[in-house]
Amino acid sequence: YAAVFTPTYSGSYQLSFNITAANTNFNHPDNSIFLDDVRVLEGVSQLFQSGFETPALASSGAFTYPANGSGTVTTGDWAFTNYSGLIRGVNSGQWGPLNAAEGSQRGLVQAYSGTLSKVTTASSLALVAGHSYTVTFYQSARPGPVGNEGVLTYNVSFNILAPVVTSDSSTGTSGTPFSFQIAATNSPTTYGATGLPSGLNV
Repeated sequence: YAAVFTPTYSGSYQLSFNITAANTNFNHPDNSIFLDDVRVLEGVSQLFQSGFETPALASSGAFTYPANGSGTVTTGDWAFTNYSGLIRGVNSGQWGPLNAAEGSQRGLVQAYSGTLSKVTTASSLALVAGHSYTVTFYQSARPGPVGNEGVLTYNVSFNILAPVVTSDSSTGTSGTPFSFQIAATNSPTTYGATGLPSGLNV
C-alpha cells in the first residue's frame, strides 16, 4: 500500500496507524491486521524504514502488546497502544500464515472487545510544508479460525507534535520598556501567556 501526504506546516511529525472501527458482524471479540516494512520517502530519498524486528520474540507464533491491552509501550522504532504490538512467525491455528514481508516479525494492530488500538513511530520526522511524502507499507488481514477477523477501518496519518518553547527566560525592570522574542519548535501559529503583570502582553 502507499499513501501521499503534503503537510501544511513545517515541523516534527509522527506517523501513526489508527484503528477507527472494527467489524462487529460476527460473534468474536477480536479483529486484527498485520503491518510490515513501513517506509517514508521524499521523492527517491528514504527518510524512514522499519519492520517490527525489535525486540526479537522467542518463538514462532509468539506475540506481545501492552499489559492487559492498556496504555502505551515503546519498543524499537514503534510505540504500541492498547492491543497493538509484535507477532512473530507462523501459528496457523489462530493467526493464519504470517510470512513477514521483511524479517521475521510483523506489527499487530487489533480491535478487541471494543477497544481500538494504534501504532505510532517512536521518534519524529522533520517534514517541510508543501513537500510531498510517500508512505509505503505491507498490510494483511488476520484470517483466523472464525473468519472476517481482519475486517477493520483504519487511517494512516502524520500528526504534528505540539510546539515547545525554546527561548531562554528573561527579566524586566518596572517602568522600563521590555521586549522579548519567543521562539518555539513546530511552527506555532499563535502564542499566549497567563499570569502576566498589568500592561504586559504577548
